[in-house]
Amino acid sequence: MTGVRWGEEGMEGRCDGCADYYPLDAEFWPRGRGLRFCRACTNERQRVIAARRRAAQVAYNREWLAANRERVNERRRELMRQRVLTDPTYLERRRAYHAERMRKWRSRQGEAA
Repeated sequence: MTGVRWGEEGMEGRCDGCADYYPLDAEFWPRGRGLRFCRACTNERQRVIAARRRAAQVAYNREWLAANRERVNERRRELMRQRVLTDPTYLERRRAYHAERMRKWRSRQGEAA
């Protein structure tokens, strides 16, 4: 906050981000963050920072996955093997699911012919 003035509702502070004056209370100024930026500017800054972090994380994950493709696929295959070996109903459910998908596909192929 760069300026303070006496306004309609008492003391008002000027936000460094948007240059608007707001009353000096918790509704407009976030607690624990000082009085430099109003709540709206603080929320906008946090949203922008989070978007940048997310974009950087997505890029890093994409690069890491490309560099470790074989390792990731091997781990996925191992997890699937363990699931097949430990879950007695898994294979039955998968076979039923695929049988239903094939039945629907064959019925669509029969309609197209």
